[in-house]
Amino acid sequence: MTTTAETILSWLYTQEENMLAFLEEMVKAESPSRDRYTQEPVMGLLIQKLQEVGYKVIRVPGRKTGGYLYAVPKNRDRAKELQMMIGHCDTCLLYTSDAADEED
Repeated sequence: MTTTAETILSWLYTQEENMLAFLEEMVKAESPSRDRYTQEPVMGLLIQKLQEVGYKVIRVPGRKTGGYLYAVPKNRDRAKELQMMIGHCDTCLLYTSDAADEED
């Protein structure tokens, strides 16, 4: 008998190439924290992917940030629990020199 976790893991292995391609696409979409407009490409990718898998997506723009997305399944059963996911879209850069401090 296969457990739910084993079923999910098995499916994820079949999707590895697609997941890595999507991750690469997001990573290549530069999105510095200090410029909210540069986060548009990443937000667009996420909106498109969430809509493709059946989510209603609301984009809430920020005044000083790129804002955030609120997404819920289109066919949500309100009797069932939901999983909440929180993340960020700005690029986290590892600065290895003092040159980064010159921006401030």
